[in-house]
Formats: sequence, structure tokens, C-alpha cells
Amino acid sequence: MGQLGALDLVDDHLVDLEMKLQIVSEEISASLEEQSTVSLLCMPRSIRDVIRLCDDTVSLCCY
Repeated sequence: MGQLGALDLVDDHLVDLEMKLQIVSEEISASLEEQSTVSLLCMPRSIRDVIRLCDDTVSLCCY
């Protein structure tokens, strides 16, 4: 195998790695988007829970 053959092998390997990196990047992006959406949907309930805990704390301090 000559120098050009070795360069072709390296180039093919780099193209393969780039493709795999792109796929993993897209999977991570989709996962982050999904988790972000779920988090935003949980926000109102979490806020209500925090408000309820604050109210409970205030009522306990008044006794």
C-alpha cells in the first residue's frame, strides 16, 4: 500500500468519524429538547408546590 492508499484510509476514517459525531450530536440535541419540554411542563406544578411550602412555613412561624 502506497502513501496515497494510506491517505485514503485516513480520509475514509475521518469521514466515518465525522458522520458518527453528527449523529451523536443530533441525538443529544433531540434529547435536550425533549427534557427541556418536560421540564417546562412541570414548572407550574413546581411553582405551586413552592408557594404552598412558603405559605405553610409562614403559618407555622405565626404559631
